Amino acid sequence: MPAQFEDMGKGFNAASEQLRIALDTTMNGIIGLDEAGHVNVINPAARHMLDGKPEPSPFLWPEGVKFLDTLDLHPPDASADPINRALAGQVLTGETHLMTRENRYENRYKRIPASW
Repeated sequence: MPAQFEDMGKGFNAASEQLRIALDTTMNGIIGLDEAGHVNVINPAARHMLDGKPEPSPFLWPEGVKFLDTLDLHPPDASADPINRALAGQVLTGETHLMTRENRYENRYKRIPASW
């Protein structure tokens, strides 16, 4: 392998490691979804938010984790659900949503600072 490609590989590995460290140490939950709804990137804070999902990425968004309409506490129409909206390409900025998890009595408000 030419030296140029070896240098590029080392740079990529270093950048990848820095990104992994940043994701692992932030207090905010970070989740990256692909267009099919698979969770491809998830940090420890987000795993905790999803009840400690142990399986390795990628995995489908957990069926037991849903968002609720804050007025009637029922799941919103599919077109209003923040996950569906993000998957459809909408940019979500500074929205707060009520999240519920199966077999849990408490709901949590989650702020979605950005999606793109």
